[in-house]
Amino acid sequence: MPTRESELRPEPELAPEAAPPPIEPPQAKFSAEGELPAVSDKVAEPPATASEQAFDQKATADTSQLETGMHYPEHYREACLSAGQSQKWKAEYAYGHTTASQFTQPGEANPMSWSLKRGQSASDAIKAFVAGPTIADYRVIGVALELDELRDDMTDNRFDQLFGSRDGHDDAAIPGEHRLHISSAMYTTPFIAKMKEYVDKLDQGSDEDPLPPPAPELREDQPKQETAPEEIAVVADDLGKEPEREVV
Repeated sequence: MPTRESELRPEPELAPEAAPPPIEPPQAKFSAEGELPAVSDKVAEPPATASEQAFDQKATADTSQLETGMHYPEHYREACLSAGQSQKWKAEYAYGHTTASQFTQPGEANPMSWSLKRGQSASDAIKAFVAGPTIADYRVIGVALELDELRDDMTDNRFDQLFGSRDGHDDAAIPGEHRLHISSAMYTTPFIAKMKEYVDKLDQGSDEDPLPPPAPELREDQPKQETAPEEIAVVADDLGKEPEREVV
């Protein structure tokens, strides 16, 4: 069978595919004004004012110092207000206050004066008084610290037997005037020496009682001394006024 001419022709070569043109890197553009900052969708909050910052500080102030210890009334009140805790201060605290439930609370009639309740441990009471929070003047705080030192020297059991006990038998044997008492009137009086003398007398089996009842606190309703005429003249002279003279 004769070969066809078409079969003898060589097949045409395929032209190679053209290579894609090289990608040139982007040319950096320079500007004298610099690159523009990116714009954020978020709106910046204005800075807090000084009053807002002060309020936040009060709201988050540490009030732990108000929960323990002994405090002067004016200092405790200022601390409550500074910490934004004005509800912690009550007007009656000016007469004294303690969270030690073993004591009766003072009041307008007996300011800065606490007496141990019957059936209560005197040692536990004085420790709770010092641990606080207790609000009292410097005289009461001094008396409380001295009583706590006496308790530590005497041991808790002995202190309870003499000045107040949860044991009904021991507590009933304690005279009322010997029951633990804390008062500003005791300040600068030798009450610790008297209490130690009382203990020594008991240990010696003596019936003598050297421990007097708590000294009554001076009140404003006591009779006032008459002011001498010469004292009135001195005060008036200091004020630049003529002293008033009594018409006879």
